[in-house]
Amino acid sequence: IAMEMFKQSKIGVPYDCIGNIIDYQTPLKNKRTDVAGKIDLISYDGKTLYILELKKPDSEESMLRCVLEGFTYMQTVNKEKLLDNFNLPADTIIKASPFVFRNKQQHEQMMEDRPHLFKLMQLLDSKPYYVEMQNDTYYVGV
Repeated sequence: IAMEMFKQSKIGVPYDCIGNIIDYQTPLKNKRTDVAGKIDLISYDGKTLYILELKKPDSEESMLRCVLEGFTYMQTVNKEKLLDNFNLPADTIIKASPFVFRNKQQHEQMMEDRPHLFKLMQLLDSKPYYVEMQNDTYYVGV
């Protein structure tokens, strides 16, 4: 999914809300021996770089886990190096966001009354984005 969305972005398909996907499966480690995860997707809209934690449509992981994974990756990554690697301005805003499929488990959890999850997301400045596929094309919304 990440690779397909990256390919779509490369042929000129910008995504509403998050801009163009500029990389996928970006490793957080500096050396092979480092133990760290990978950022699923990175997008840039001209002022904000988004670290997107993608969950497949059949994922049973909670929205809480999704939020925390993205935030952890944002705290782990060397922000200066990340911006430099993509030739982005030093004053670029960096945000981590859940990136989940509409009408699937994580999206449904957001539709429920979960005041603690909403409060946490507000504190972390984490806004969820939703993916849909229509006619072999991915679309993004809020």
